Amino acid sequence: MKFGTIVLFKTGWSKYANEKRYFDHPYLHLEVINKLLERGVRTFLIDALNIDPPDGSSFAGHDAITNVNGIIGENLTNLEAIDFPEPFIMALPLKLKGGDGSPVRAVAIRFKK
Repeated sequence: MKFGTIVLFKTGWSKYANEKRYFDHPYLHLEVINKLLERGVRTFLIDALNIDPPDGSSFAGHDAITNVNGIIGENLTNLEAIDFPEPFIMALPLKLKGGDGSPVRAVAIRFKK
């Protein structure tokens, strides 16, 4: 895995976005996050509400990633449409003052080799 690799977690959970169960989402185990950070991953994208446990008991995943200036993208949709290897990912945020996050327009581009 190359330093700077972007990891997409396709859980299929975005299909529940308009249902109460969306809030009882899958999340990333801290051990997985730490192993990926050790391998140079700095961008974590997921189609669920949050990378941390839904009960709000811990934000250890957020802390681990942001402590290395990493990027977290949550609530993404249509990840199942990325059915090709090595997509070129762009996430275009709003220019907001004083915040630590923003909604984004995320796109995946397939380049011909």
